Amino acid sequence: SQDSLFKNESLAVVFVKNYMGEQGLRESTPESESSAQDATIVRIKTIKNVMKYDISKFVVKAGKPVEIIFENPDFMQHNLVITKPGEKEKVGLAADKLATDPKGAKMNYVPNMPEVLFYSPLLDPDKSVTMKFTAPNKPGIYPFICTFPGHWRVMQGMMKVVAGN
Repeated sequence: SQDSLFKNESLAVVFVKNYMGEQGLRESTPESESSAQDATIVRIKTIKNVMKYDISKFVVKAGKPVEIIFENPDFMQHNLVITKPGEKEKVGLAADKLATDPKGAKMNYVPNMPEVLFYSPLLDPDKSVTMKFTAPNKPGIYPFICTFPGHWRVMQGMMKVVAGN
């Protein structure tokens, strides 16, 4: 039966599989634009009705300023959380546990743990925020996810940090 087929998957995963199908993600390096601080500017939007980001990968230089302009045109809340390399699942599972915490929503479903490097607040539909930070000094792959409970399993991408000059 279909019930037993999905019993170990989150509602979000089942929703995506049943109602949204597989959507292609743009995998690109957004154009770098200059700002006053010479930051790398990255624009990321949620894809309406798909529970994904419109880009799955972007590249920044180690130790350099970064500005992420994050927009949410979707009908539900989303955030953007960048984790340490290899820690996406640990952060995602901790975020899922915040669903049962009375303070979870107030915390934007962002776990208070060292594996979380940078994050946006939960954005309501049609809102945007600019995240400003300095890219990690260590090159590597830094996952980004939405930590609204259940979303992280399908709503994810990677920030690739490369050696700067």
